[in-house]
Amino acid sequence: MALSVELVKVISLGADRVYLQWDILGAKATGIYQITIFRGQSSQGPWNAVGAASNIYNFVDKFVAAAPDMTPGSKDPSLLSMATQPYYRVDVAAPDGRIYTAISAIEPGLTGRQRQARRKMLRDEAVLLAKGNGTPVAVCKRARWGVRCTSCYDPYTGDLMHGECSACFGTGFVPGYMTPVITYARRTPNATQSVISEGGKTDTNGVQITLLDVPKLQDDDMIVFLRDNARFVVRMTSQTELQTVGVHQEVTASEIAKSSIEYQFPVEPLTTPKLF
Repeated sequence: MALSVELVKVISLGADRVYLQWDILGAKATGIYQITIFRGQSSQGPWNAVGAASNIYNFVDKFVAAAPDMTPGSKDPSLLSMATQPYYRVDVAAPDGRIYTAISAIEPGLTGRQRQARRKMLRDEAVLLAKGNGTPVAVCKRARWGVRCTSCYDPYTGDLMHGECSACFGTGFVPGYMTPVITYARRTPNATQSVISEGGKTDTNGVQITLLDVPKLQDDDMIVFLRDNARFVVRMTSQTELQTVGVHQEVTASEIAKSSIEYQFPVEPLTTPKLF
């Protein structure tokens, strides 16, 4: 499979912020993937660079004023009005120097009225989770590309030599998980699940977790509930959508055993900015 970049989320988080998330598919080379994010008013540009970093999977674009008659650093409300349609371009420079590009409009496929409805639904859900029945969590996306672990990854077979590696936490990539994102979620216990492993039968506590639709989760991602440090691995996800644009996601997850290496992955909520 050839390397490619896909923008999986380009949505408004409010009056002055846009959340972007991308996948790098078919990335087999180990090393640094340099990411550059651009914003434009059409799919053809012209483009203005708004951010750059290495080995990241998401970005929050916070608008500031560009008009000369506005106070420097103030917010420009016109950038996310219903009458405008900003575009974003993500360039990924692979370790071999080749550049791969993905372009998307914000909330593609929605009319102005639908975009307004989706934003209200997202805002209402965020308020409910933050001030009502939710609790702060750290979403830890499993690393699926980047720098291969030299402690446990076998480059000849493509297998991990052991799953309790303290360098990659069993993912095969350093540092194991992407930078955590702090958001809110609620969890509902399910019946205890029985899992047959090499060591015999073990019972795991399954839960249903409701989060906003960002960051978009995949199987094997990790969710950390910050109040009790309970950690869960994602097993299945589904989304509530408006015209194919997600509003929130329902996750089926299994609790990770307290003795597992994943509990050594550092999560620092005081130094990690909240998504909302």
